[in-house]
Amino acid sequence: MHIHRYLSLTLSRTPSSAVGRSRMSTYGPDLENEALAIIESDFIESCCTVATCVLVLYDYSTTFSREVELIWGRKRTSVTVLFHLNRCTVFVWAVLQAASFLSLATLPVSAM
Repeated sequence: MHIHRYLSLTLSRTPSSAVGRSRMSTYGPDLENEALAIIESDFIESCCTVATCVLVLYDYSTTFSREVELIWGRKRTSVTVLFHLNRCTVFVWAVLQAASFLSLATLPVSAM
């Protein structure tokens, strides 16, 4: 798994003051497990965010024609305003989440 290899490479880099000492004495025995749990949690959170964005954008694209047909022609009432507010808010959230995820995923990786 790529996460384990990344974690091994990250934790194997020791500070210059720790040259000659073992990795475990520098970082502690539980740091590797804790770092792995954090990385896995971030990965799961990212997957859930992407899945939610895809579902919202799919729903918006498949129901847009019906929305135009059934809602846009009506006069403005509290129900139509609430519908548009809800629809626009969720759509903007999904687009912003997707944009922030894509911008973070394409950052260059530099050597530490």
